[in-house]
Amino acid sequence: AAFRSGLAVFFDDGLLATLRTCCTVADVSLLLCGAPEIDVDDWKQNTRYHPPEFGTSNQVRWFWAFVHSMTAAERSRLLCFCTGSMRPPATGFISLMGYHGREDVRFTIASIHGAEAGRLPTASACFNKLNLPTYATEMVLKAKLNKALMEAEGFNEGAVAV
Repeated sequence: AAFRSGLAVFFDDGLLATLRTCCTVADVSLLLCGAPEIDVDDWKQNTRYHPPEFGTSNQVRWFWAFVHSMTAAERSRLLCFCTGSMRPPATGFISLMGYHGREDVRFTIASIHGAEAGRLPTASACFNKLNLPTYATEMVLKAKLNKALMEAEGFNEGAVAV
């Protein structure tokens, strides 16, 4: 009853009646929560790079290889770190929305400086953006990204300083 009452805030009675006749509970869950599985190829295909030439770098190649090797739970954690949501949109990454529901805020991987100082990857979840330092090796990239993901809850001065 509370869920129905909450939906009534956003949908009029006519739309709610239509949803009841054409959508299952699973359909509504998909619309509200997103897809349960992360399609890495769709994610990669709908990613922007800053600067654009960063998209052909070793860093990006290593990043996507690492994402492909992750478990479903690890991918969800990465997606949440970068976007604030553990699930992709029901219609795929092309439908990713940003701050205040702004459309076409595609997932972006941005090259930043600081790898030489040991800087960790950071994210701007409101803008679906991963800030990725240019690390010297794939092993360093994996270690730093893992550390950032493990320390992503709350504020951890140790994660920022490392």
